[in-house]
Amino acid sequence: MFKIDHLLDRIDAASYLFAIDTITIIAFSKDFVVQDIGISSRVFSHWVDMGLIDVPESKIRIKRTFSLMELIWLKLVKRLRDFGYPIEKIRPLKETMLTPFDIGSVLRDLNEEERSKCLKRIDKAFLKDDEERHKLKMIAANEIDKARELVPYMMTCLMFSIIVEFLLYRRDVRILIDLNGESIIDNGDVDNRNIESEMEEIGFDRESYLNISILSLFKSLVSEGKNIDYVKENRLLNENELHILSLLREGKAKSITIKFKNQKPNFIEVTQERKVYAEARLSEVMLGKGYQDITIKTENGTIAVTNITTRKKLDD
Repeated sequence: MFKIDHLLDRIDAASYLFAIDTITIIAFSKDFVVQDIGISSRVFSHWVDMGLIDVPESKIRIKRTFSLMELIWLKLVKRLRDFGYPIEKIRPLKETMLTPFDIGSVLRDLNEEERSKCLKRIDKAFLKDDEERHKLKMIAANEIDKARELVPYMMTCLMFSIIVEFLLYRRDVRILIDLNGESIIDNGDVDNRNIESEMEEIGFDRESYLNISILSLFKSLVSEGKNIDYVKENRLLNENELHILSLLREGKAKSITIKFKNQKPNFIEVTQERKVYAEARLSEVMLGKGYQDITIKTENGTIAVTNITTRKKLDD
């Protein structure tokens, strides 16, 4: 398992805002096709007929392409269907997740307490120091006030907001959906959410529901070899993460251990198993540089297998 860490190096307020613009471009660019969902064209056509995804009438027979936002939604649908969740209960979720709404109107309706809580969330942003965090807060406060005065129309949808939340804060955003079709978005921010009270408010069935991780859907995307260029071009993973991903995909590592320092990945230890048929071969292995530990296993008094652990310092 690998840990998705940083989308961009958001060291200051300007780069943080640039990250939001970048995520917007990534989320809406049409870079994927039906095969990327992991379903057949026949199943996709059925989903279109059942109203799980909107396809303009004129484009039904044209090769359909999807944005990252649409792909994550369709992967969510597939996960629900894999669990046997009924299509008629997914349709209301689609309306919740993909129906556009004006976020400007949301900002206009914020009272002072809600405005303050909204700005406080910036304290958790990936920024290098308090000065840049304060600068970003001032920019955000100004945008909220402008929304109140100018009445701008800023259309978005809940699915896009979830992707922004996930990519910016790297939280394991989860979608909870019960057997009656009631859904709750758990963004992992314990300071701003009370899931229990929200469940009670909407009559959510706590005894029987699905809990699906957006992180797991995203991992299924980046771990596929055919998407590696897309991942690199859009900087969805940094160099350290790409290195770990390549080890996992090649299947060469028996185990991978990531050691942290000051809550950041610092070293990676990779253990590989090698069969050795003679002491001479073992001496060749030991002459190699960069290993941390060598474990030797014998069979009937003869060296058979060595486990070699190498240690690599990760980039800051």
